[in-house]
Amino acid sequence: MDMHPDVPGEREPPLYFAGRKDELSAFDAKLRRLCASADPSGGLQLTVGVPGIGKTQLALQFATRVDGSVVLGRKVATLRLSPEALDSPVDLFKAMAFALDEREQGDQVAQHHDRVSGATAGILGARGALAIDIARHTPDLPGLLRESLRADMWRDRTLVVMVDELQRVGARGMSALCVLHDGVHGCPILLMGFGLQHTERTLANPPGGNGISRLATPATLTTLNHNDTLDAFTGNLSLLGHDDIPTASVEALAKASFGFPQHINGYLEAAHKALLRHGHLIGASLASALNHGAERRAVYYNKRLAAGNSHAPMLALSSALQAANAASMSYDEAQAALKSAGFDAQRLDTAIERGAVVHDDNDNVSFGIPSFHSHMATLRDRAHGRRATRASNAEG
Repeated sequence: MDMHPDVPGEREPPLYFAGRKDELSAFDAKLRRLCASADPSGGLQLTVGVPGIGKTQLALQFATRVDGSVVLGRKVATLRLSPEALDSPVDLFKAMAFALDEREQGDQVAQHHDRVSGATAGILGARGALAIDIARHTPDLPGLLRESLRADMWRDRTLVVMVDELQRVGARGMSALCVLHDGVHGCPILLMGFGLQHTERTLANPPGGNGISRLATPATLTTLNHNDTLDAFTGNLSLLGHDDIPTASVEALAKASFGFPQHINGYLEAAHKALLRHGHLIGASLASALNHGAERRAVYYNKRLAAGNSHAPMLALSSALQAANAASMSYDEAQAALKSAGFDAQRLDTAIERGAVVHDDNDNVSFGIPSFHSHMATLRDRAHGRRATRASNAEG
């Protein structure tokens, strides 16, 4: 019987979490400031990055670290939500109360207990009277939070609310997000959001208006540095039952992954299979792992292109970068390059939103990871080769 664990899927938590020390330290500092002041006016703390960069796992790691801890005399609770969970103020508030271990008090604040008088019940019946009684209460989130303060639900407590895939937030959820972001409610809540690169723009200009116009500069996740990438491979391989891997082999895996968490997962899977099959990771065994990891990497890039129907326009952008002998260009230059190739301006924004290209803080556009740049160059050269072949056949 095979007792070796499997490599978790690319959306699952890794067996061993490596790196992100700076990001976690920044989160810790924000939590400490809130616990010291109990002032939530700092608003939404947003972390953004391309798909596969590790936003969800970073959020989970922080939640695991701090949930149940005591910081400056306050017990910390965590609540991880989808954007859709923001749509109902009452359900959101009750989820917060549950996370604080104040479920009964939360129900009382939300007025979901049976408060029907005997006289009223005698006229309508308990069910009908209860419906009327609850209907008299306006379940707005600011009111629920203010009432929870009066009910002393937050004494020596702090709640970390984490919303993943925040770019998906709808109009109803946006209203609740604004309430939590503004911090006027006074409850010690650390609001954290995780989303794709365009999330800040989405929050500033949501459908129907009522956006967040003043947001602290988002933190942008980038690839792991080389040492953290090596740590990710050695730590995960060890938990998979593989110790004493040659340093050169681990170096080769780390270099091929470019420190990108999704790629690390693919190369880990490949290395694990090669080790189980061959018992070592050198020579042909290492080569097979590197080849399989490269295939996983190419699949990821092609999915990013397909997600926004960006294959053709991104080939045009790759050609423009080649002509400029550059790895990046300004957003306006990229727009002009696509326009000259016959594509409308929206195609660049779509590619950014879907993670095909990176739009950085300096207003430059690139394929982000060197291997993605190389992948596009390969696709571009193949396309040029096919066109040259067709032209030659036509002339013949």
